Amino acid sequence: MHDISNRDGSIHGAFVRPIPPSRAVVLLRAPGRPALAATLLALLVLLVLLPAAAQAVAPSVTGVSITSRPILKTETPEAYYPYGPGDHIDVAVTFSRAVTVTGAPRLALTVGSRTRQADFRSASGSAVNFRYRIRGGDRDGDGVSIAADALTLNGGGIEAGSVDAALGLGSHAITNAANHRVDGGGASFDGVASPSYRFTRGVRGSFILPAAGSTQADGAYALAPALPGGLVFDSATRTLSGTPAVGMAQTTYTLDVTHLVPGSGGIVRAVSDSLPFSIAVAGTQPAVSGVSIASRPASGASYATGENIDVDVTFNYPVTVTGAPRLALRIGAGTRQVAYRSHSGSTVSFRYAVTAADFDGDGIGIAAGALTLDGGGIRASNVDAALDLGSHAIANGSGHAVNDSAPSFGATTVESKLYDTGTTITPIVLPEATGGDGTLSYTLAPAKLPLGLIWTASTRTIAGTPTTVTASTTYTWKATDADGDSAALTFTLRVWAPAGPAIEETSVRLETVNGRTRYNYWPGEAIWFLVQYPEK
Repeated sequence: MHDISNRDGSIHGAFVRPIPPSRAVVLLRAPGRPALAATLLALLVLLVLLPAAAQAVAPSVTGVSITSRPILKTETPEAYYPYGPGDHIDVAVTFSRAVTVTGAPRLALTVGSRTRQADFRSASGSAVNFRYRIRGGDRDGDGVSIAADALTLNGGGIEAGSVDAALGLGSHAITNAANHRVDGGGASFDGVASPSYRFTRGVRGSFILPAAGSTQADGAYALAPALPGGLVFDSATRTLSGTPAVGMAQTTYTLDVTHLVPGSGGIVRAVSDSLPFSIAVAGTQPAVSGVSIASRPASGASYATGENIDVDVTFNYPVTVTGAPRLALRIGAGTRQVAYRSHSGSTVSFRYAVTAADFDGDGIGIAAGALTLDGGGIRASNVDAALDLGSHAIANGSGHAVNDSAPSFGATTVESKLYDTGTTITPIVLPEATGGDGTLSYTLAPAKLPLGLIWTASTRTIAGTPTTVTASTTYTWKATDADGDSAALTFTLRVWAPAGPAIEETSVRLETVNGRTRYNYWPGEAIWFLVQYPEK
C-alpha cells in the first residue's frame, strides 16, 4: 500500500495501489461519507475514459505555414526576391496531435493561374511537410495561395492510431502570401498537349516536336529513352525523323528542355521542363485472308431455333483481340450482330444463336463491311488490323439456311393421259403441295396445252375437248414458297385421231370356173371377217 497523502495512506478515505494502469484498483474508504466516495469514483472514471475518447476523434489541421524563404532583398522594410527557377517552396501542415503518414499525400499550391502539386517530404510528430520545386514558366506576382481543400491523400494516408485525419485546412488556408512571390522565367510546356507520332516500318517519316514557351531563346532539348533503330532526333530543330527498321508498340518518351536563367538574388540556375509524348511504329497491317461458316445445321440444310451459327474470320498472321468485336450477319431481310467468342492464332471466332424470328431460305450472308470493333481491338503487335472482308464476303451461304422448310407433294402423282380428238376429257385437277415457307405459288409449264384444252389456274384444272392431234408433251406442275424452295410433278399429254377399222374375210372359199376365180359358199357355211383397229 502506497501512502499518497496522509500517514494512514488515505486521501479522504481513498487508497491507490501502485500497479500498472491497465490493472489499477482504487480502494475507497470513506466511513460515514458515501457522497464523497461517489464523487471520487466519478473523477477517477473520467480520468480513465477521457484520454480514450480523445483518441477516437479525427486529428484536424491546426496550422499551415510556408517554412521556406526566398533571398532577402531589403531588411527595412522587409522584402524578398521572388522564388526563382530551381528554388523550393516548403510548406508544413500541423495537426491537432501526432500523425502517421503512409504513401505520398500531396498539397496543391496555386501559383498564378496554375495549380502545382507539392510532394510529401517528411512527417514529424504532428507536422507533415511538403515541397515544390519552381518550374520554368511559374509566375505569381502577389504570392502563392493554398486553398482549404488543397490537401489530398493521393492514394496514401494520414492518421492517428486507426483514425483518419480530417484533411480540410479551413481557416488555415493561405491567400496570396505576399513574401512568397514566384518568377520562374525560363522554359515551360504549360498548355502544350502531349502528342502521339506514328511511323510505318520501312517508310520514312518526319515530325517536328513542340517548342517550350520561354523568356529565353537558347533552350537545349533532349529526348529519352533511346529511339528505335532508324529514327533520330535533331535537338536544334526538334525534328524526329527517319525510316524505322522494326515495328514498335506505342511507347512513351520525354522531351526535356533546359534554360540557364537568373534566379532570386541574381543567381543563375538551370531551369527545365518536360513533355511526355508517344511514338509507335506500325509493321505490315494484318488483313483478312478468309471467312468461313464453321458450323453446320443439324438437319444438313437449315438451322433451327436454338442452334448456333459459328463464323471464323482468318487474318494473314496472328492477331490479339481486346474487348468484344462484332460481326454482322444478314439473315433474310434483317441484320444480326454475332458476338465475339474467342481467338486463336490468326483466327477470330464469332457465334450467333438462332431465334424463332430468324428466317433465311437461301442462306445467310456476310457483307464486306460486317466486321466492327465495337470499342474493342484486333491487332498484330502494335498495328491495327484492316477490317474489310473484301472478296471473302459471303453473299448467300449455301447449306446455311435458317428456319427453312420446302414445299412437298408427298406421294401424290399426276397420271399421264392419251386423248382422242373430238372427245371431251374428264377434267384433270392438279394437286396442292404442303409445307414450305409463306404462301405457295404454282406454275404449269409449258403453258401451251393441246388445242381445245383449257387451263384454269384458280381451280388448278385442265378441261375441254381436244381438236387437234398433238404429240406426247411433258408438263411440269411446280409449287414454290416465299423463299424460292420448290417441289414439282411431271406428266404427259397426247392427242390422236383414230383411223377406221380394216375388215378382212377370213373364211374365203375360192373356185375357178371357166378360167375365173370366184367366192363360192354352200348353204349352211359360216362366213368369218376380221375387223382390225389401228394401235394408239
